[in-house]
Amino acid sequence: MSKKSKIKIEENTKTGYFIKRVFAYMIDWYISSVLLNLAIRLCLIFTGLGDKYGAIVIKSNKADAIIILMSLLIAFSYYVLIPYTSKTTATLMNKVMKLEIVNMDGSKPSLMTLTKRYFLGCFLLQGILYSPFNTIIQTIFQHINPSGAKSFDIILASTMALIIAYSSFKALKDKKTHQALQDAISNTYVRKRK
Repeated sequence: MSKKSKIKIEENTKTGYFIKRVFAYMIDWYISSVLLNLAIRLCLIFTGLGDKYGAIVIKSNKADAIIILMSLLIAFSYYVLIPYTSKTTATLMNKVMKLEIVNMDGSKPSLMTLTKRYFLGCFLLQGILYSPFNTIIQTIFQHINPSGAKSFDIILASTMALIIAYSSFKALKDKKTHQALQDAISNTYVRKRK
């Protein structure tokens, strides 16, 4: 008997589950975006690369490195460390919506599993949905080729939109666990907290 066939999920088959999951994602996105903006601005102020409001005054490799480093740090802290250290393995809004990330057998995922789930499934494959990814991509490509950044954005966004559509279709088609792409990659799923 496969691991999936042992899973008993009642709440995930309801429309309310999807509404909760999408709402939790949107508020988590907003919170992580605000934290990222605050962290970058404070670092730029303290390093002297930003004005008193944190706007970049000296565009340099050091400023770009700070932006990329803060983006990775906030992404890891918010989407990996907070769920890992919480009792319910959930981001802040998943806690509010009473959702949790679990392994297929219902156990708590390891730090490596959560890292894989976020950085492979969410960040690399569906990154346009996450502000830290967008910040990193914009920083890298504006630094390398400012004039070609817009066309690269269109290609990247189109590719990721197709992956996101596939992930959504996969989640809707899976009647038992509603695993999105990031869940399938990490062998996890999101369920209503017991």
